[in-house]
Amino acid sequence: MKQIVIIDTNILIRYFRQDHPQLSLKAKEIFDQARKDETFVYLDEVVIAETIWVLTALYKTKKGLVIEKVSKLLYLPWIINPRKKLITKALNLYFNFAKLSYIDCWLFVLSQEKKMQLETFDKNLKKIV
Repeated sequence: MKQIVIIDTNILIRYFRQDHPQLSLKAKEIFDQARKDETFVYLDEVVIAETIWVLTALYKTKKGLVIEKVSKLLYLPWIINPRKKLITKALNLYFNFAKLSYIDCWLFVLSQEKKMQLETFDKNLKKIV
C-alpha cells in the first residue's frame, strides 16, 4: 500500500508560489512523488482554508487565481480528501460572494451537508443562511 503524506500549509504555499529555492523545491518533490504514483497527498480542509487566507491576505493574490489553483489541485487523482465535493461547493460560494470569507462559505456548506443550523453574528453570512 502506498504511503499517504499529510502536508501543511507551508508546503502548499511554497508549491504554489515557487518563491524559495530550497523549500519550493522540496514542496515540488513531494507533489512529484505523488504524481509518479509513489505516494498519495492528504489535503486537509484546514490546510485549504489557511492557504486561501495566506495567499489572499498576506500575499495579496487574487481570489479567483487562488480558487483556480486549489480547485485544480484538489481533483488530481493522487490528492486525498473525502470531502472534495463539499470543498468545491465552498470554493464556488466563496468565488460568487465577494463579502464572504472562505471560512464562512465552508461553514455554510458544511451546515447544509450535515443539515445543521448555522448560527452567526456575521451580517453577510446571515444573508445566505
